[in-house]
Amino acid sequence: MEMNGTAIALAAGNNAAYPRWSVSPSSAADGLPTCFSWTSPQSHRAGAQAASGFGSKSSDFYDGREMGGRDAMAASSLFLVNLVHNIERKTRERRLSAARSSLQDAQQLVQSGAVQSQWPAAARPMLSEGGCRLLDVRPAWEYERAHLKSSLHVPLFIEDTDTSLVGLLKSSINMGYGGVWMGTKVVKRNENFVDQVQRLAANDDKLIVACGEGLRSLLAVEELYDAGFTNMVWLRGGFNSSKPDDFPDVVGDTELRFATVGGVSKLFLNLTLFLMNVYKKLSPPESSTL
Repeated sequence: MEMNGTAIALAAGNNAAYPRWSVSPSSAADGLPTCFSWTSPQSHRAGAQAASGFGSKSSDFYDGREMGGRDAMAASSLFLVNLVHNIERKTRERRLSAARSSLQDAQQLVQSGAVQSQWPAAARPMLSEGGCRLLDVRPAWEYERAHLKSSLHVPLFIEDTDTSLVGLLKSSINMGYGGVWMGTKVVKRNENFVDQVQRLAANDDKLIVACGEGLRSLLAVEELYDAGFTNMVWLRGGFNSSKPDDFPDVVGDTELRFATVGGVSKLFLNLTLFLMNVYKKLSPPESSTL
């Protein structure tokens, strides 16, 4: 059943003179319904028959007396879900547009040299020599899986615990798009990110800003630079590009490069790592290349 572009009639009961609500197609850019009208069964039936060219009961469009209470409730529920989905889609598009703009600004900072960039292997000596601290901006669940003991932790994104209808819809969409498989959660921007960083570090402190893959840390670099932090190093490629010996004092139950993996896929990852270790132990040293 199409939700936009086709009227939805909700029956008020089995009364012969039953009225109904009709939702007209939207003319707005966001695709949301903009016009509600109250129509009689006669006008609704006539419009449906004129459109279909038939006058039988089977061609009547959502006749409330034939729909019954459960069908009318289902139509109402589908309309509501579609409405909430459109609102969430527009909100997500606005956020993605803002994120793309921030990423472009951050890339310009790196390209201009205002912010340095280093791969994980080159970042280790900077931490060992002192005078430089690592700022981990990953969410709490990734940080708990593996992190540097000496690092500062301020998440750029935090878990969205919204239990409203929109929040529940976002959670269901997240589950459908790999949330169960990868162990991801619905997140929102940490509005107190800059304030929390300023409590831990001064604006002139040298910080290596890091995350899992390098994108969230790039957004964090742009936000911190605007707040006055001018002595930063962006960890290119994030922890996912690191090797086991790139960073010392790692705490957690997995390697830094695998900390973004959770959910069901983590079970397969652990099995793969176990088989690789068995292969290394059973194979001659010269043939072990994993």
